[in-house]
Amino acid sequence: MNRRRLFPAMALILMLLLVALPTAYSAAPDRPIDTTAPSPAAQRVGDPVWAALAASGRARVIIALHDPVGKASELGPRVQKVAQAQTGVLSRLSAQEFTLIHRYISVPALAGIITPQGVTAIENDPRVESVYLDQPGAGHLGQSGAALGANVVHSSYGFTGQGVTVAVLDTGVDTTHPDLNAAIVGQQCFTNNNCPPSNTPTGSSAQDQNGHGTHVTGIIASRGVVSSVGFAPDAQIVAVRVLDSTGSGFVSDWVAGLDWVRLNQAALNIRIINMSLGTFALYSGNCDAQEPTMAAVVNQLTAAGVAIFASTGNQGSTNRLASPACISGVIGVGATYDSDLGREPDSGSYQSNFGFAWPACADDPTSLQKITCFTNSNALMDIVAPGAQITAPKWGGGTTTFWGTSQASPTAAGIAALMLQAQPALTPAQIETTLKTTGTPVIDAKNGLSFPMINALNAVMSLRAYGMLAQANPAALNANQGTTATYPLALTNTANVSDTIDVSVSGNTWSTVAPPSLGPLLAGASTTFSITVTVPPTATDGQTDTAVVTLRSRGDTTKAVEVVLTTTAGRKRVYLPIVQR
Repeated sequence: MNRRRLFPAMALILMLLLVALPTAYSAAPDRPIDTTAPSPAAQRVGDPVWAALAASGRARVIIALHDPVGKASELGPRVQKVAQAQTGVLSRLSAQEFTLIHRYISVPALAGIITPQGVTAIENDPRVESVYLDQPGAGHLGQSGAALGANVVHSSYGFTGQGVTVAVLDTGVDTTHPDLNAAIVGQQCFTNNNCPPSNTPTGSSAQDQNGHGTHVTGIIASRGVVSSVGFAPDAQIVAVRVLDSTGSGFVSDWVAGLDWVRLNQAALNIRIINMSLGTFALYSGNCDAQEPTMAAVVNQLTAAGVAIFASTGNQGSTNRLASPACISGVIGVGATYDSDLGREPDSGSYQSNFGFAWPACADDPTSLQKITCFTNSNALMDIVAPGAQITAPKWGGGTTTFWGTSQASPTAAGIAALMLQAQPALTPAQIETTLKTTGTPVIDAKNGLSFPMINALNAVMSLRAYGMLAQANPAALNANQGTTATYPLALTNTANVSDTIDVSVSGNTWSTVAPPSLGPLLAGASTTFSITVTVPPTATDGQTDTAVVTLRSRGDTTKAVEVVLTTTAGRKRVYLPIVQR
């Protein structure tokens, strides 16, 4: 099998990240260097920060500040108060003590390179909540669409993600790929001095230079020009590049991307975020305390109605997840196989095929119900979806095949887009609950835990809303004896899914004929039809007949409307005047 190695060796990545840090700063003359751990009264600074400072005299950190306005505040007042708090903390730091990398807008935090003198300057500042290391991380690397019923959702129910915008935080996207270029409605970049075209820390271009983000985005929104269609082929994409050309990055860049999405969420109508990435560090439980700044911006986004999906990682851990999948409000997604592929890999192990960042394991047999041995899982993992093997658009054109939880997460995000088109008022919690309750339980053989294997058709079908509007014009009609009267009726399918309507007539004595059924009608579609009533020759002048026409949903037989038709017989007499001459 022609396999693509998804990631460089972790050791090489870590080496590159360390090399990328600036050189050490000289000590400020008015404050001595102190790399010892703080006293128990000053626990704002984590032990890993002091260890990094002791080792090299500098550390890449995130400075989390106390929220000055409360988590539920409006964006306008929040931005102003956050800026004031940041300015106050920065005023205590000299340029030699702290090099600013990110000054966030909506979240009270700063990111940068700090020296021991800088830590001493702010560790007792009441505005500072904590100082912790900025963790490095990387991206987690048309059969699955059919396996999950997405093709039926597209063709039979008309849901394709239209009107839903998904932000993809990744290595960017190939903006010229024919499957994706029409989907992109916004882009931005935050990386470690790697934003195109000039290798800057920030930029307005999210052009992919790695391929991971293009593949992930294609799983969500491929238009089907070259590759197969994505799960939500009419969804719009906001590409936010937060990983560099090697597929690596820092948590502070990811927070910057989320912060930008928070500020632009209303204008771009972003309802979903996909983050197929994670820290190298793994966490056994909820990691809000270890990543408070990311947890804070996630909290704001979910409160604003944005569902956030993240891959759990590919190290094969049986009890730990990568961040952000372990953060409250983030829907953590693990990977299954998309079909029976036989042994995976064909030979050797994932580690021997893809590098030592992957586990030395293999699966045999494989199936849609088999959670991959490389999936990080514990009780905090929320759902699983196909992640191996997934073919999708390739950076530079064409298609390519990837393995990983990175591919499972956008599968879930694409299905969520279909759900939001069906029910735009869904909250992130309702999306998560629906995906879980409509999924099929599967067992992770590594730890014996059960997780819902999501299904697009089941999820969307559970959100169906049936209804119709029918009326006759006119509602009453005069007709001559021995003739047939025709009533025109109009029918509108007010449901959010397509439907077939069965028609029946009752309560009449004259002969009334109606079509047996109408449709299928797409959601919101209308049609016209006719009911005919034959007035018998024996009808007396002024005699009236009433027919009740019942239109009943075939999708939900409890949904029906009635139209009452009235026909009155009338005689036409011709009077010849007598003319006298």
